[in-house]
Amino acid sequence: MTNFQYRAIIFSLCIVIAGIVAWYYYASTKSTSNTITTTATASWTTPITLGDGSGSIGRGLAVDAQNRIHVVWRAQEGQSFFIGYMRSADGGKTWTKLQNLSAGRASGLSPNIAIGSDDSVHVAWSEKQSDSSVIIYTQSGDGGETWSAPHNVGPATPLLLSAPTITVDTADIIHLAWHEGENKILYTQSIDHGLSFKQPQQLNSSSAPAAWPRFTITGNGQMVTVAWRDNRRQPDWDIYVAVSTDAGQTFHEYPAQASSQREWDPDVVVDDHNVIHLAYGLYTDAGPTIVYAQSADQGKTWSSPITLSEYTSEFPFWAVYPGEDRVWLFWKDERDAPMPDNITRRSQGQGGRVDKAADVAAKFSNDGGITWSQLQRVTDLGSTEVKFPSPGLGPNGIPVIAWSDTHTGVEQVYFSLGQ
Repeated sequence: MTNFQYRAIIFSLCIVIAGIVAWYYYASTKSTSNTITTTATASWTTPITLGDGSGSIGRGLAVDAQNRIHVVWRAQEGQSFFIGYMRSADGGKTWTKLQNLSAGRASGLSPNIAIGSDDSVHVAWSEKQSDSSVIIYTQSGDGGETWSAPHNVGPATPLLLSAPTITVDTADIIHLAWHEGENKILYTQSIDHGLSFKQPQQLNSSSAPAAWPRFTITGNGQMVTVAWRDNRRQPDWDIYVAVSTDAGQTFHEYPAQASSQREWDPDVVVDDHNVIHLAYGLYTDAGPTIVYAQSADQGKTWSSPITLSEYTSEFPFWAVYPGEDRVWLFWKDERDAPMPDNITRRSQGQGGRVDKAADVAAKFSNDGGITWSQLQRVTDLGSTEVKFPSPGLGPNGIPVIAWSDTHTGVEQVYFSLGQ
C-alpha cells in the first residue's frame, strides 16, 4: 500500500466517524415527545387584582396593535352584577376605571372580546331575560373610551344560550358562534362593523346534544373553522368542526376527532397559512389530558394527535396574534386535585369534580405546532381553583392572562403578564 492510499483511507474513515458523531448529536437532541427546550417567558408577574366578579367562559381578554390590554368579565359591585371592562396601556401596571357595558340591561353572562384590524374593540355576551335569552353585542371604535348602545344579535329564545365566541378577521368581518339549548350550534357574522348581523345558521347536522363552539381567526377570514363537542355517537362525545372557505357563507361539517374515548371542550384557531390548529380534552381512565392535532386540508384529514399536558388537565385556550408565527396554548392543570374521585366521575360521564383545585399551565410552538416548548406553570394556588382563564398575545409577542379565583375568600379577577 502506498503512502497516498494509506492517507486516503484514513481521511475516509475520519469523514465516516464525523458523520456518525453528527447523526448521534442530532438524534440525541431531537425530541420524540414533540417538546423543545427553548424557553420564552419562564416566569410570570405577580397577579394584579382587577376587581370583584367572575371571569368569562371563552375569551375575556384581548390585545390590540398598540399592545393595549382589554379585559371583560361579569363584574360585581355589592349585590349588582354587570358586564365590566378595563384596559391597560402599560403592560398591566395601571388600569382604567371599571366601566359598565351593560348598564340598564339584565345581568349578562360570560362576555367575550375581540379586536379588529383598526383596533376597534368588540364584545358579546349572553343575557337571561325574564322568559328568554339573547346574545348581546357592543363595540368601541376608539380603543375602549366610548361604547355603542348594546343590541341584540339575533332573536330572543326561551332556550338557554351559551357564552358567545367572537372573533374579527383582518377584513374586519365580525364572526360569532354559540349554542342554543342542548343541540344547536349557531353561527352569524356582521359585514357592517356590527351595525347588523345576518340570520344565524345552524352548523351541526345532528339533533344530538352539542355544545360550546369556539374558534379564532387570525387571517383574512376566507377560511372560518368552528369546533364543538358533539354527542351524536351516544354515549360517546367527539369533536366536530364546521369549515368555510368562502368567509362564512357556506360550511362543511367534519368529525375532527372521534375515537372510542371521550373528546371534550375544543378550542380551534386558523392561522395566517390556513392551517387549522385544534386542541381538546381527552378523557380516559387514567385522567383527562390536553391533546393537539392540526389539519392542512380544510379539516378533511388531521395529523396524529399528540398529548401536550403532563398532568391531568382540562379546557384548552389558544393565544395567538395575526402575523405572529408563535402560538401559545394554555389549559387548566389539575395536578393538585385528588385524582381517583375525579377520574371516576369523568370516565362515567358525570359533571363536576370532587375538588376543583386547578392552576394554569402553558406551552408554545414556534413552528406551527410541530414542536413545543417545555411546560410552564402560569399560576400555583395549591388547592384553590383558577377559574375561567383568558390568555392573550400581543404584537410584542408577550403572553398575558386574566382569570378569577377565590383565594382571598371572595371571587375576584386577576391579571398576569409573562416575563
